[in-house]
Amino acid sequence: MRAKFDPLFNQFLLQIGNGTEETDVDEKIRLPAMMTLPYEDNETSLNTLLNLIFPNIHNYSSNVNFMINRAILTPTNDYVDEINNLFIHKFPGNDVKYYSFDETLDKTE
Repeated sequence: MRAKFDPLFNQFLLQIGNGTEETDVDEKIRLPAMMTLPYEDNETSLNTLLNLIFPNIHNYSSNVNFMINRAILTPTNDYVDEINNLFIHKFPGNDVKYYSFDETLDKTE
């Protein structure tokens, strides 16, 4: 969605896709400083990221549009559980666990 409303970001993505974005000697693309966060340690940096993408989560947790228009993407699933756990602890309210089974109660289904 950001590409839709941010012409500079849209241009940056197009240049990457077209292979025209400048690369370094190792053929790596340098991200603009405004698209990065300084790394301190895993927990601090992830909390900074969560607070940036989901600011004031206590005020907006019931606002569906606020929640569905934001996302944190990772190139692999390695950090997904860690990010989810940190996010869940920031979310207001009590935890609710729902259990599921791999089979139906009616064996004919």
